[in-house]
Amino acid sequence: MYKPFTLVLFDHHTDMMNSLFGNLMSCGCWVKRALDENKMLKKVIIIGVEKKLIDNIDEKYRNRVFCYSEEDIKHNILWTSFLKDKIDKPIYISIDKDVIGKDEAKTNWQQGILTLEELREIFDFLVDNGEVISVDVCGESSSRDEIVENFYSDSIINSEANKEIIEMVEEESIVN
Repeated sequence: MYKPFTLVLFDHHTDMMNSLFGNLMSCGCWVKRALDENKMLKKVIIIGVEKKLIDNIDEKYRNRVFCYSEEDIKHNILWTSFLKDKIDKPIYISIDKDVIGKDEAKTNWQQGILTLEELREIFDFLVDNGEVISVDVCGESSSRDEIVENFYSDSIINSEANKEIIEMVEEESIVN
């Protein structure tokens, strides 16, 4: 099925950087590359991004990338109105666990402050108000040598986060 869609990304970062490795796509530049190369991707909504990173988005993408910062969520600014105004159907949801605070998920990079409860609330709203075509989840902690001492405890926390996210997706009948 090839039809226009909106990407809704839960992420602490914009993932709109230029590639640091020539033409290699990485976690820091994949959204920018998708906007440049995927003609079906019409709009990106990033939820939970750190406010100071929003200003770094290149001006040429400002009419296709809309951000709702973690600060706005914490200050209870009306995200439902924001999303209703910005969502075009169908939507693809991507969840990077770095959007979740360190008490509920562990990654190897700077993390956000959203709770799993806030993630679930916004996710449920998206499902209720959009046509979700797919969901992906990323953001596992790696077992690099310098962090191996925390890998086991981080894995336990991430397993719980993964369980909650999977239940959230299954409850909404996204995954069969």
